Amino acid sequence: MQTDRPRSPGDRAARGKPRPGTPAALDRLPHVPRPVLLRVLHNLPQKLGALVAAVVLWLAATSDRQTTVERSFEVRLVAVGEAASRRALDLPPTVRVTLAGARDRLEEVGDRLIEATVDVRGLEDGPFTAEVRVNPPANTRVARTDPREVSGVLDAVIARELEVRVVTIDAPGDRLVRLLASPRVATATGPATRLAGVAYALALAPPELAAGGEPVLARLTPVGLDGRPVDGVSLKPEEVRVSRTDTSVLAEKVVPVDLADLGGGYSLRGAVLRPVRVRVAGPPEAVSQLDRLTARLVGPIVPGPLVAQTQLVLPSGVSALDPAPTVSGIIVAP
Repeated sequence: MQTDRPRSPGDRAARGKPRPGTPAALDRLPHVPRPVLLRVLHNLPQKLGALVAAVVLWLAATSDRQTTVERSFEVRLVAVGEAASRRALDLPPTVRVTLAGARDRLEEVGDRLIEATVDVRGLEDGPFTAEVRVNPPANTRVARTDPREVSGVLDAVIARELEVRVVTIDAPGDRLVRLLASPRVATATGPATRLAGVAYALALAPPELAAGGEPVLARLTPVGLDGRPVDGVSLKPEEVRVSRTDTSVLAEKVVPVDLADLGGGYSLRGAVLRPVRVRVAGPPEAVSQLDRLTARLVGPIVPGPLVAQTQLVLPSGVSALDPAPTVSGIIVAP
């Protein structure tokens, strides 16, 4: 059996002395394994320097993310206070809003989170100028708004009936195609100034219908006097049923035009009609019997010089391929 022998003062003195070849600090940390201490103390100044550099970089990056910066957005402008009986027109679709805030916050913000409005409540119908109000997202503020004020027009909303016209593309070139829309009238609703420029409702039929296809639904488009679509006007119904009512072989002919009598005892001195012949197309039977056409004066008859458009009087089923002639001269009273 092994027994503990009493330690002499010499032993205790020997324990207090550093061991040969080792730093004195190691002997003062008896509870830390020597390999760990050696690894920690190896290149200690370089390690401390790297740690300090990492802390500095982290602080710099964190500070940059919190720095206040600015960012611009294109935001949709909304009119507040419009009613069913009036509408704000001619406003810019968007405004440029510049927000200020922390970089990381602005990177999260999208233009849909920003509200830009113009309040038209209490304004009278007609031209107006109003301030743009911006509601920024949380933790941001509005730095600039461009423009700060916008101009527009408050207009009354009205409704009226429009004729439905059917047009098809790529119809067979040797056939006269008749297409019918049902219903033949549509109700247009919109601002009065926009609706005043609408001439008719257009239904575009597919070419296969003209070639003998089944009836189809065609979407209506409000069309202006210049033949272009008009924005801001709604139609009811939105679609019409288009069907083919008749097709026949197409015959074409050039026919002379005569000016119809003015009536009421009025006469036209020095009348000049241009052109004096127009091309017409229609069923062969109707076209073959057509020798001359009559053009009626369009508009009021007032004594004096005249330059006006005429309207051709066409038999049923026959269409003019050229514009109606114009007439010039001097109207003489009875």
